Amino acid sequence: MKKILVIFMVIGLALVVVAEEKVVETSYPPKEEEPKLNGWGSKFFDALDGEVGKTKEYQKEQWEKMKKQFNDLFNIFNSDDKEWEELDKTMEEKDETKEEK
Repeated sequence: MKKILVIFMVIGLALVVVAEEKVVETSYPPKEEEPKLNGWGSKFFDALDGEVGKTKEYQKEQWEKMKKQFNDLFNIFNSDDKEWEELDKTMEEKDETKEEK
């Protein structure tokens, strides 16, 4: 039993040593510029990039509108009581003018 244990230890150490020796670093020269597609492929991807840009602009505009709407909505809920009182007064005045007619 001890012989088998010793054999496994020797094999394990040998694998560790071999694994450490196989570390190889390679460095490739950097490419200056990747080749581009010519013909319909480049036109397709240029058009696709343009549409993606338009979509991003549209989403940005919609996001700004939505932020403004939410800001207005939360400002109503967080506003002072004075504004609510003014609103109540104007509503009462409108009701009174309707009743007079």
